[in-house]
Amino acid sequence: MNHLSKFSLFIVCVVSVVALSATGVPTNHASSQTEEYWKVSPGKDDRSLDQWNLSRKSGIAIDDYEIDSLGAGIVVAVVDTGVNPHREFTDRMLPGYDFVSDPVISGGGDGRDPDVSDPGSSVEDPSCRDGKGAVAPASWHGTYVYGIIAAENDGAGISGVSPSAKILPVRASGNCREDNPDVADGIIWASGGQVTNVPSNKHVADVIVVSLSESSKCDEWLGSAINFAESNGSSVVLSAGNKGVDAKLSNPTNCGHGISVGASDKNGDMAYYSNWGENVDVWAPGGDVRTRVQDGIPSSIDLSSGTWEGRDGYGYYQGSSPAAPHVAGVIAGMKGSGFDGANDEIQEILLGCSRSIAPEGSARAVPILNAACAINTVKT
Repeated sequence: MNHLSKFSLFIVCVVSVVALSATGVPTNHASSQTEEYWKVSPGKDDRSLDQWNLSRKSGIAIDDYEIDSLGAGIVVAVVDTGVNPHREFTDRMLPGYDFVSDPVISGGGDGRDPDVSDPGSSVEDPSCRDGKGAVAPASWHGTYVYGIIAAENDGAGISGVSPSAKILPVRASGNCREDNPDVADGIIWASGGQVTNVPSNKHVADVIVVSLSESSKCDEWLGSAINFAESNGSSVVLSAGNKGVDAKLSNPTNCGHGISVGASDKNGDMAYYSNWGENVDVWAPGGDVRTRVQDGIPSSIDLSSGTWEGRDGYGYYQGSSPAAPHVAGVIAGMKGSGFDGANDEIQEILLGCSRSIAPEGSARAVPILNAACAINTVKT
């Protein structure tokens, strides 16, 4: 088996870049990039109205619950591209580790080390191109995922599902791709396992999110790592994939471990791109930006690589990458409420608290996780 197979990140984006100033006036930004961002000045702009993904009508119904204290005392690790400082969560970041061993993928060329910052993935590398010959833009994927989980609920920007959770950055992905052994080592380390030549993790993760996937059979490295993490008491949440096919074809979802999350759109239907099938355990909002950008999932990104001032930006993406951190945030809320049940019990509660919100008769309706139900079920 080739253990150096590559993942493709779960970010599907729109056609152009648009920035919004603090006054809300659109300003066009000429670029070959394919994301859509808005700019926010800290403390001024409340973007919560764009968060349909948290609502009872279209999302996980977290708006039915007092969320400020959700996730208190819980550590959530995101095995991803690293993380950059952002006003939404910097004060709750724990010391993480960079597991990217390949100097080209790393972008920094310095191998494994404690620096978990994301230098961006926009490099002159054929594997980082967008299919049209242009260099693919930096995704800030890890920073984006963290915002969905744990952005501060302070009336500015957005709110995460569990705003009081602490975040453990685990960098295992770099310039548009990653190696399976790096991802596997990151999962093992996050869950408290020992990795050769890497210092011990002093903040063992209660929840681990892996929003990376490839179309292949299960990789033994990843399957074993996820199984190890679960046996150590961590809940591992996976993105089901964005190919629109049976998730049994998507690694590591097809490894039989972890909680696999499919993506829904604003109508409560299965998103057009989402993988499906028996390997999908739970459904959560992933968005669909084809018609309207705001129908994607808003979260934190780093704007420092653009022409804007400051780093604290926000962007709308679609995919099962946004779907997975919704579920991770709910699990953090459950565990922060005093629940210490096994992963099988967690999954049973998540399934029992899922409901259809699509129009009656919809052929693509899927049961969306109801966060308030799950947390109330376990609250002590």
